[in-house]
Amino acid sequence: METSVIQKNYIWPLAKLTAAILTIVVTAAFITLYDYFTRSTDPSIEYYSSAYQFMIVLLLQFPVLLLAILPLSILVDYLVALKWRNERQHKSLVILVGYLVIGVITGIVYCVFTVSPAYLSAIAYFTSTTLVFLAIQTLFHRILFKKRG
Repeated sequence: METSVIQKNYIWPLAKLTAAILTIVVTAAFITLYDYFTRSTDPSIEYYSSAYQFMIVLLLQFPVLLLAILPLSILVDYLVALKWRNERQHKSLVILVGYLVIGVITGIVYCVFTVSPAYLSAIAYFTSTTLVFLAIQTLFHRILFKKRG
């Protein structure tokens, strides 16, 4: 898992944005399918069809991921690229820890702004969303930047 922030590479912002949008879609699809199969639908959207539930979750995910997780991930990638320029072995671990911290910060800020007492579930939810984002981003990086031999 290599970040390409410092390099003269102009594809990484587009790949990061595409990974963020795919993360939103994957998370919304997972939540909708989980609610459909377990019938544990939130009472506020209980009477909507699965397609409407998908759209509601999609619209709720969009601002959080694009306004909180995406900018913080760019910051983490930039700091890792500056500090760990030549050390390849520890870079992946530092990026993983950075993204875990992003999930925790986003969960806490979300609970503070929505006045929700469910800190642990919000932290777990946003940490898992951040890890899905990291996985999709890593997959894009492997596909786009693999060395051609």
